[in-house]
Formats: sequence, C-alpha cells, structure tokens
Amino acid sequence: MTDAALAGELPFPPRPDYLRAGSTLLSWLASTDHKRIAILYALTITVFFFMGGAAITAVRVELFVPNGWFLTSDTYNRLFSFHGIIMVWFFLVPSIPNTFGNFLLPLMIGAPDVAFPRLNLFSWYLTLVGGIFAVYTLVAGGVDTGWTFYTPFSTMFSNTHVLTAAAAVFVVGFASIATGVNFIATTHMLRAPGMTWFRLPMFVWSIYATSIVMVLSTPVLAISLMLVIAERWLGLPIFDPVRGGILSCSSTCSGSTPIPQYTSWCCRPWAWFRRSFLVSPGVGCSATTSWSMLSSRSPASAFSSGDTICSCPDSRPTLV
Repeated sequence: MTDAALAGELPFPPRPDYLRAGSTLLSWLASTDHKRIAILYALTITVFFFMGGAAITAVRVELFVPNGWFLTSDTYNRLFSFHGIIMVWFFLVPSIPNTFGNFLLPLMIGAPDVAFPRLNLFSWYLTLVGGIFAVYTLVAGGVDTGWTFYTPFSTMFSNTHVLTAAAAVFVVGFASIATGVNFIATTHMLRAPGMTWFRLPMFVWSIYATSIVMVLSTPVLAISLMLVIAERWLGLPIFDPVRGGILSCSSTCSGSTPIPQYTSWCCRPWAWFRRSFLVSPGVGCSATTSWSMLSSRSPASAFSSGDTICSCPDSRPTLV
C-alpha cells in the first residue's frame, strides 16, 4: 500500500514531528501544537517554581536563629506572600493539567490536537502575563497579605502592591478557565471512533473532572478578587463591617468568646479546589498505570473500568 493510500485512510492528515516543525523561537511562541504548548507550560512553571523556591529559601534561612538575622519583618512577610502566590497560582494549579494534560489528553483519545488550539496558546500567554505581573509586584515592593489576600488587611490596612498581585491571580484564573473549556470540548468532540466514555483512560477522566472544577470554581475566585480590587481601588464598603460589609464570627483559640473576624469568604472553596487540581490528575496517572498492569497480567480482572472511575473521589463531580 502506498503512502498516499495509507494517508487517505487516516481520519486526519499526518502532521510533522513537533520537535522538527520549526527550530526558531517564533515557531515555538506562535505554535498551536498541543505538545509544544505543553513544553512551554513546563518551562514556564519551572521558572516560577525556582522563583518561589528562592523566596521560601530566604525565609527558611532567616529562621535559622530565633530572632532572625538578615530580613526585616516587612521583607519576611513579602517574601512569604510571594512564595505562596507563585507556588499556588503559577505552579500548583497548572502543573499537571496544563503540562501532562496538554501533552497526553489528545494522544489518549485519538485526537490530532485539542479542540481550540489558538485558545490553548492564548491561555499560555495569559499565564505568562500573570506571572510577569506577580514578579513586578515583588520588584516594586511586594505584597504582605499572604496568597489568600486576607481581608480586611488587604483592602484597608496594607500599604503594599495588592492591586497588581490580585490582577496577576485574576489573569491566571482566566487561563485556567480557557484550559478547562478546551479539555472539556476536546474530550466531548474529538474522541476517536469506538472510544466510548468507559473506555477512556483514568488519566483522561481525572483531567476531565479537573477541567469541570476549573470552569466552575475559577469564576468564584475571580469574583472574590474583583471585590478585593473594588474595595481597595474604589473604596466600596465590601469587607468593612462598620459600613455594612461582610462580617463573620469565629471563636477565639479558647473557644469561649466569639470575636468578629473578617474573611474573604469567596476564596474558601479553593481550600478544596486547589487540592483537586493536583491530586485528581495524579490519581488518574497512578490509576491508569495500575489498571494497565493489572489488565495485562490478569485474564479476568476483579474490577471493571467503570468501577475504577466511580471509585475515584475526584471523578464523582463529573458523574453527577
């Protein structure tokens, strides 16, 4: 059979190797190939990882002696906050979905690429722009509110660059939404013929579940950041209880006397969501490997793929 006849039988025309498609910098920065974008994500989050690691290394060195010895209290708080912002929003959240998900998801379902290649590249640029905002925040003086932008300190009392730091997280949040929409559309629309839902690998299921969490939860983060920016920039009484803002009560350490405590309550769901971004794809990787080993070594497996999918805790929101 000739190459032309073989190519005519393929559902999609063959594409050049992603490493040999172009060797110039522009060919990488303008590429819509999902494998190249996965590599760009891997390089970007690696740089952010070392930046956040350098910040926390300085913090740990400062703690070698009880009273500290080379950082001021303000510098300590700003380095600690920079570490949290970088590690959570620019490393933890995009680490597995945007790298392994971009590279492996189309290959595992028999798709030539993701559903929206240009949107995929645009999401990487959004992540890069958000990271530039975060680094600029540190260079300009830093932020001392922690990675949660705890209110009302971040809106009423902090004299640091809260607006630019919140803008950085706001921008990278849209990158998460774009990636989640892309993965959901790819899984629904570009599966190979015969690739039914319960034939999908566990990694694809975990990425699919994580994408749904991204699309549903990231707007909550965006709204909470908009509220923080609105109060700090426009002076709106959102988190100020004196002017009718949000007020929550919690107990003291002894548990006896209720005291007013202001909290950015919109960010609370992220205590679970950020775990799902990292744990769910990791569980999917482990489950895919274990399932492949068991199914290849045992002629009659004790569990079906549907049982494995339903038993994965982070896939249950997808089934619902």
